[in-house]
Amino acid sequence: MRHYRRRYHLFLTLFTIGAILLIAPIVYSQSVQHRELTLARQYARAPHASAAIKAARRYNADIFAHQRHQALPYHQQMTQVQRQLSKPIGFVRVPAINLASTPIYYGDSDQVLAKGTGTMTGTSLPIGGKNSLAVVSGHTGLANRVIFDNIRYLKKGDVFYFTTLGQAEIAYRVYKTIVVDPAKPHATAVVNVQPGKDRAVLLTCTPIFINSHRLLVFGKRVPIKTAKLTPTRPRATFSPLNLWLYAVSALMLVFLIWFAATEWRYRHPKGVKRYDPREEEDLSR
Repeated sequence: MRHYRRRYHLFLTLFTIGAILLIAPIVYSQSVQHRELTLARQYARAPHASAAIKAARRYNADIFAHQRHQALPYHQQMTQVQRQLSKPIGFVRVPAINLASTPIYYGDSDQVLAKGTGTMTGTSLPIGGKNSLAVVSGHTGLANRVIFDNIRYLKKGDVFYFTTLGQAEIAYRVYKTIVVDPAKPHATAVVNVQPGKDRAVLLTCTPIFINSHRLLVFGKRVPIKTAKLTPTRPRATFSPLNLWLYAVSALMLVFLIWFAATEWRYRHPKGVKRYDPREEEDLSR
C-alpha cells in the first residue's frame, strides 16, 4: 500500500511539473503578445505630428543620397522626425509566423533590440515610398521571448506589414531570402536602396544560438488590399518553441500511458490476490 502511494505521489509531482513546462511558455508568450497589442492600440490612438512623415521622407532621401555618395539634400536629423526616440516609431506584424504588432524602435543597439525590433543604421525608415529600403532587425534565440526567431520559415509570397509614425499600414510581399556573412567586405551592400524601388527587409542572426551570419528576408511593396487577400499559411510549425511544446506533450502522454498501465496491472494482478484492508476488518470482528 505504501509503495502504491509513493508511485501515485510521484505521478502527480511529475505530471504537475510537465504541465507547468507545457503551459508556462504559452502563458508567457500570450502575455507578451497582449502587452504589445495594448502598446500598439495606445500608439494608434496617440496624436502624431503631421510633419513626421514629411520629415521621415526627407530622412530617407538623405539615406539614399549618402549611399550614392552624393550631397545630402536635407540633412534631416532623426530627432526632427520623432523627438522621443525611446518610444516606438511603429510596429511590424507577420501573420504567417503569428507575429502580431511587435514594436519598432529607432536604431539597432542591444538596448533597443532587447525591447523589440529596431531599424538598421544607415537604412531607410519603414514608411514606404520610392528610393527606400528599410531594414528592421530583431533578435533570435532569446530565452525570454520570441522576436524574429521564426522569420527563417517565411516563404516567397508571404506578406508582412508596417505601421509607422501614425500613417496607414503598408504591406510587403516576400520575394527572396539570403544569408550574409557580416565579416565579409561590403556585406551591407545587399541592403542598399534600389533606385526607384520600394523595398523592405526583415533581418536576424543565424544559425540560431550561433549567430555568425545574418538572415535577410526581402519584401517588395504591394497594395494593402492585395496583401490582405493573400492567404495566411502558418510557417512556424517546427519552430524551437513549438518543438519544445511537442516534446513535453509527448513525454506527458508517455508518462500518462505508463501510469495507466501500471495502475491496471495493480488492480488486476495475475495469480495474486490483491491486498484489501476491508478483509482485515472482517477478520478482526
